[in-house]
Amino acid sequence: MSSGSELEMIKDIWETFRMFDGGFGPGEHAHVTPDMEKTNLEVPCHITIIIHCIQFLRDRANVTMERRTIENVIPDESQIHSGDFFGVIRLDGLDPMIAWGMGASTGYQR
Repeated sequence: MSSGSELEMIKDIWETFRMFDGGFGPGEHAHVTPDMEKTNLEVPCHITIIIHCIQFLRDRANVTMERRTIENVIPDESQIHSGDFFGVIRLDGLDPMIAWGMGASTGYQR
């Protein structure tokens, strides 16, 4: 293995880790801490994580996420039919990795 590929591997590991920054901790204790929030004075840490996740999906999974103005989507009950699928992706580091691994654009669905 050449040193160039080792350097790229280290860079890739670091970029992957950055998608999870702030999400470490058990259960309800996983959150962005106030110290992490101050890592970038211009952009809050949780926004930085989201940006890394979107870039990862774009660059590695060929998934382009367009900005949406809709925040709450509550479909009328008459629009929901047997077999319909509601896909969700949480831009927290884990769901983008799951989507990439599954070749999908959603996280793990139960």
